[in-house]
Amino acid sequence: MTTLSLRSWLQVGPSAPASVSLRPRLSVSSSARRLSVLKVSASQMPITLHLGETSVTFPFSVDNAKAVSETLTGANKAFAAKEKAERPQRLPMLEYLQKGDANGDVFLEICCNPNAYPDAFQAKALVTIRKEDVKITSEGLLSALKADVDNFLEQHG
Repeated sequence: MTTLSLRSWLQVGPSAPASVSLRPRLSVSSSARRLSVLKVSASQMPITLHLGETSVTFPFSVDNAKAVSETLTGANKAFAAKEKAERPQRLPMLEYLQKGDANGDVFLEICCNPNAYPDAFQAKALVTIRKEDVKITSEGLLSALKADVDNFLEQHG
């Protein structure tokens, strides 16, 4: 199997090389730069994360969204404490990991180094989403990620 990064996929467009196998569950629109995982189980609803110029839609449960929201809220509190501190302090890495399983859950990993950014509004997170044969890694603003998860929880939570 050939690994195709999201950036190279968007450059190639819908006519992917023959060595790349994509399952029919995926819908790709290169003009909108959007990848959607269409198969959704009954306990999961589609969530869309806006990561820079990339939008990714995949099935997600409300419980997992609550866990991500709590993690991101903790990161915002850490940034607030960092701003109030009189002396510079080293903060631990923000990491969230959801392992995919046979029930259709998507592997989701969110990483952010709060020491690399002055505040929560400029902080970026590296997000990896993997389902079966497709893996997407993209970078987006932590505040946008939090807004997307909060919107999902407002609609479905």
